[in-house]
Amino acid sequence: MNHALLLSAAIATAPVLAMGLSMPVAQSQTAVQDITGDRWSFALPESWVETNYPQPGLGTVSLVAQYESPDGAVFVNVVTEAFAGDAATYLNLNVQNMTSFGFVIHDQSAVSVGALPGTEVESTVPSEPTTRVLQRFALTDGTGYVLTCRTLESIFDDYREQCTEILDTFAVTP
Repeated sequence: MNHALLLSAAIATAPVLAMGLSMPVAQSQTAVQDITGDRWSFALPESWVETNYPQPGLGTVSLVAQYESPDGAVFVNVVTEAFAGDAATYLNLNVQNMTSFGFVIHDQSAVSVGALPGTEVESTVPSEPTTRVLQRFALTDGTGYVLTCRTLESIFDDYREQCTEILDTFAVTP
C-alpha cells in the first residue's frame, strides 16, 4: 500500500493554526532559505519557520521537512517513501488514494522537479474547514518524493502564487 497519501491526507486535514486570515505573507521577499535533504531541495522565504507537529503513523513514509509561513496560514512539507515501480504508477496510486480519502482533484499537469519529470496535482480536502492542496510528485531510484503546499480554501487565491513559487524550486537529483 502506498502510504504517501495517508500522510498527505492526515497533514492536509490537520487544522490550519491561524483561522480567518485574509492577507498573505509578502510575496516579494528576496531573502530565502534553502532547505535540503538526501537528493531533494526547495526554497522558502527566510521568515518561514520549521515545525515539528506530531504526525500519525506513517508506515514506510518519511516526513523529512515541514515548515509554515510566519502567519501560520500556509504549510509546506516533504515526504519520501520507497516505491519499486515507475513514476506513472506511483502518481496513479497516489491519485487513487487521494480520491479514496475524498480529495477532489482539480488539476494534474506535467512539471519538472529539478532534472526529473514530475507531476503537479491540485486538490481540495473536504475537511472542515476545506483545505486546498498543491503537490509535486517525483520518483527516482526507487524513492518517491512529494512536496506539499496547503492552505485554507477560503484564502487559497491569496497564497496560490507563493505556493507555486515554492513548488517551482523543488528539485530531486536523479
